[in-house]
Amino acid sequence: MKLTDEELLIVLSEDLNMRRASERLFISQSALSQRLKTVEAKWDRVLFLRSQKGLTITPAGEVVIEYVKQQENQLERVKESLLDRETINGSLKLAVSSTIAQYWLPSILKKYVQDFPEVKIELTTGWTSDVVKGDFHIGIVRGEVFWQGVERHLFSDSFYLVGADYVDELENLDQPFIQFRSQSNYYEEVQAWWLQTFSKPPSRTITVDQLETCKQLALSGIGYSILPSICLEEGQGTKIDEHLSRKTSLIYSEGVETLPQVDAFIKLLEEQNVL
Repeated sequence: MKLTDEELLIVLSEDLNMRRASERLFISQSALSQRLKTVEAKWDRVLFLRSQKGLTITPAGEVVIEYVKQQENQLERVKESLLDRETINGSLKLAVSSTIAQYWLPSILKKYVQDFPEVKIELTTGWTSDVVKGDFHIGIVRGEVFWQGVERHLFSDSFYLVGADYVDELENLDQPFIQFRSQSNYYEEVQAWWLQTFSKPPSRTITVDQLETCKQLALSGIGYSILPSICLEEGQGTKIDEHLSRKTSLIYSEGVETLPQVDAFIKLLEEQNVL
């Protein structure tokens, strides 16, 4: 490792002995003596008086050494600051399905912000069909999507009947079937399940464009609905079919995970046993 002038002066000021200093610096005494002469010539001052007893720092040497120590301390503080900043900072662009943003993301994002306060979060929400077209580091989408980058499964949630007690009775109920219609294939999945299960369509229907509205109407006794478990609390609803579920996936472009702030988010999901 190359010996700097600053390191040489600091070690000499600490040891005040050419032999001990040369041992610490792993160079010969003659090389150290020659190097000191070069440094003193650079400052145009004698920095150390030599004698058989050792070295004595001159007044000029005291000034120079104090300056050198201050510079070294400042350099160390700057390096530590840069190391901290390089660890995790910058912007994290998230594009998330509205359902995920409402029911699942808050606790994850809270933990991330607490752990990495210097990262600027840029969050956009919307239909999954819009999410995949957006500008993001990490996207979180629902159902099947066409994505040419990395896609990782997060979780799948089952479908539950809310607002009625028994699935077998749905075909003959007078209450309206409250449906949530979105740009995703959720609506089609529920419709397909109904047609496979029953011989006739529901007698009455109410269609809304918000999942939470659908849930609250059903819980209020206005009708019944079939909803994904992600929006329900424990004890709300009855699972309708073991094979009917809706998946949630993490998507991102190849290589973006090398960004520290993105890698930190992915690792947080892994630590939470989501990935």
